[in-house]
Amino acid sequence: MFKNILKVTINSLLKHKSATLIKILGLSIGLTCCLIISIYAIDEFKYDKFHQKHERIFRLLTVDKRNGEISADQPAVMLQHLINEYPEIKEGTRIFSWGKSSVKYQDKLFLERRIFLADSNIFKIFDFPFIIGDPINALNTPYSLVITESTAKKYFGNKNPVGEVMLFDNNQIFTVKGVIKDVPVNSHLMFDFLGSFSSLSKVDNNILTSWNYSFSYIYLLFNNNSYSQVSEKSEGFLKKYRNERISKIINLKLEQLSSIHLKSYDTKSDIAIKGSIKFIYAFSTIAILILIIACFNFTTLSTAQTRLRAKEIGVRKVVGANQTNIFFQFMFETVMFTAISFSLAVMLSLFILPYLNVYLDKQLSLNFSILAVLFIISLIVIPLFAGFYPAFILSRLKPIFIIKGDFDTQILKSVIGKSNNFSFRNIVVLIQIVFAIVALISTILIYKQLKYIDRINMGFDKENLIVIENPNDDQMQSRYDALHQFGMSSTNIESVSAAYDIPPKGASSYYKLRLEGKSKEEDIQMAAIAVDPGFLNTIKCSFIFGNNFVGNSSTSNSMQVIINESAMRSLNLSNPIGEKIIGLDGANPFVISGVIKNIYYSSLRDKVEPMVFYVQPWANAYIVIKTKTNIVKPTIEELKKNWEQIAPNHIFQYSLMNQNIESVYIQDQKAAFLFSIFTFLTISLSVFGVIGLISFTIESSIKEIVLRKIFGASILNVNLIFYKKLIGVVLISILISSPLSYYIVESWLQEFSYKVNITFVPFLLISGAIIVLIFACISLLIYRGNKLNIIHALKQL
Repeated sequence: MFKNILKVTINSLLKHKSATLIKILGLSIGLTCCLIISIYAIDEFKYDKFHQKHERIFRLLTVDKRNGEISADQPAVMLQHLINEYPEIKEGTRIFSWGKSSVKYQDKLFLERRIFLADSNIFKIFDFPFIIGDPINALNTPYSLVITESTAKKYFGNKNPVGEVMLFDNNQIFTVKGVIKDVPVNSHLMFDFLGSFSSLSKVDNNILTSWNYSFSYIYLLFNNNSYSQVSEKSEGFLKKYRNERISKIINLKLEQLSSIHLKSYDTKSDIAIKGSIKFIYAFSTIAILILIIACFNFTTLSTAQTRLRAKEIGVRKVVGANQTNIFFQFMFETVMFTAISFSLAVMLSLFILPYLNVYLDKQLSLNFSILAVLFIISLIVIPLFAGFYPAFILSRLKPIFIIKGDFDTQILKSVIGKSNNFSFRNIVVLIQIVFAIVALISTILIYKQLKYIDRINMGFDKENLIVIENPNDDQMQSRYDALHQFGMSSTNIESVSAAYDIPPKGASSYYKLRLEGKSKEEDIQMAAIAVDPGFLNTIKCSFIFGNNFVGNSSTSNSMQVIINESAMRSLNLSNPIGEKIIGLDGANPFVISGVIKNIYYSSLRDKVEPMVFYVQPWANAYIVIKTKTNIVKPTIEELKKNWEQIAPNHIFQYSLMNQNIESVYIQDQKAAFLFSIFTFLTISLSVFGVIGLISFTIESSIKEIVLRKIFGASILNVNLIFYKKLIGVVLISILISSPLSYYIVESWLQEFSYKVNITFVPFLLISGAIIVLIFACISLLIYRGNKLNIIHALKQL
């Protein structure tokens, strides 16, 4: 019996080649999207789960009760107090992000960025396997260093690096104590160098013992599931070790290790490599929708073939086949379609993944176990969803109707539906139009937001700004002075200045500031940016009150500050010039000498926070150079040659300010591009499906069209009849899709503090375009039917 079913199935596939190709192509596209999104989602959800104890590892966060802001950086001194206070904590470690550094070994010099410092017990919490060295003692002394396998080969080749010394920033000497395997790509902590946390005590021991410095990231390993005690008792803990005021406004929160990558998108001061759970949900939904549309098209095309296969079914029933035999025959055909489509989807995925990996900077690959599971699910779900209805319709065809030629009116009405019924046809049309409109509107509005970001006035001139990273050593000031002198003598350069923090990196320091004479309860947290006196002029900020710092030296401006509009409002001042604030340097007051318009110092996802700019001699971590228009490239060449003379032991590392700002939204841009591809597929499949269903409906009504033509009906009259059949469905689709699109886009826009206004224009234009497209298809198909010879058409019916 199975042999006969297989033979009939193969014959059917080969006989109806066009329909077979369309069905397989549609299902293959849907399954390819599902495969790729599944692989991507599984990879994202696997982050940090390679650590055996990942379920018991948590990161400590602080939550500001006043505004809900979550921060990841903590005072280093907090860890020991936590261990003393909570016996359920088995181990704890602190991690410090060193940032960029020039690293030298003999004649090899590289600028490195992935450098962490950590406590010696980090290897008791995390699983970073050692190749060489002892994990217990590797980081137990200051200036000890563990490097990754690829870093060891980069600097030492095949030589054993243990015992060798490496020079950081030309003034910090670390001794290599061990080599570990490269950190897996699905780790939220990515590093090439791991130094001992105790090395910080040699720089300034106060930062390890003071509550005023929040720069470390605390990870805790718990004995059991009693970790909730930390959050529940946080107020008492902070009151005991900090003060009552802090305990009232700050709460401690624990974040599970495996949740950090996808669920800490809004966490401030973070070192984690972040993904987005919203993107995964969005793309997963789109992939499933594409597959659903493909299944609908499969169902529609299968039922449309009823007329072509009526004689086959009639003959088989006459010779003894029952309804169950026919039903399973067509269900098996769907299984075959699914298997072929899945195989084609695997081949398409193998072709697409290398390009996708380059675009997303990932290492995605097809896994046999994942494929096996998805294949089994597909063989069960798709035949039930796409094949059940056609098999049910076809198996119900009765030989008597086929012989009379009357199966159109008896059976196909269940597919086509009466004009006044909400039939299967109407449901399919409605769903496909809803999917198309939602996808198109969402894509257009997402691109509008990205264009808005690109064109928004940042509050300063981001163009023609070259940023040079100044290595952190005792020669920082002399390098800056030499570069400043060179810049002022160059005809290509307008100005040279510097700052400790620059856009779009945001501020690294925050202070509680208040007006002189006010109480501590009126403290306002402000981002404190240490700058060179000419920095605000170099980036061309606009002043509302006052002027830039008076004088060119840091000494002459040491007690002046400039604030932004947000800070002025927070301080409740109408004209703050001459007012004094305290908190930057103990009780010493600073005079407000100017107010600038708000500038976007970080992502547009964040609101412009109160900011204070003050002058410091060490504020030259980033040297900012304003060039004249359209001569950025030759200026870079000049600067590089000059740098090689003034800093031969350091790599010339530069970037452009406008590109740095664009890079903040690169993930959004990539997501939008992929979203647009999925949208194109969704719309294409939806439109083809709707057109196919309309064509099927009109073809099945060709007798009606011909008879109306005989009795004198015009093409317009016939068009109006079919318009009426679908106009209700189209309008309902628009009513459903419009609020759904608005909800989807508005949810995404919630991540941005500054966003476009959603108007009704895209909704009206797209809805109108859909109506015109559908009615145009109806008119074209009816026009073709109207061109038929009446006698010939009647003979065909």
